[in-house]
Amino acid sequence: MRTLTVELPEDIYERAERLAAAHGTTLGQQTTQLLREFADRQAEAAGTVSGSEVSRLFAALDKGRNVKPVGLVRRDELYDRDILR
Repeated sequence: MRTLTVELPEDIYERAERLAAAHGTTLGQQTTQLLREFADRQAEAAGTVSGSEVSRLFAALDKGRNVKPVGLVRRDELYDRDILR
């Protein structure tokens, strides 16, 4: 993990700290989330894929994958679509 030091006007810092507390998180956690969302939007605008989008893609693929083994299938059974369910 890296450390980032940012200088903020006092009023913005206090407002951000109050908002983070109201959401039950810390200012550091809120800042991390905002930077993550900013990086994802920039990656999307540039046409690249973000890490969170890749994770969602793999999750969708895992959900749609047939995880029950079918076993050996004869040629005539290949046309029986019930075996693929």
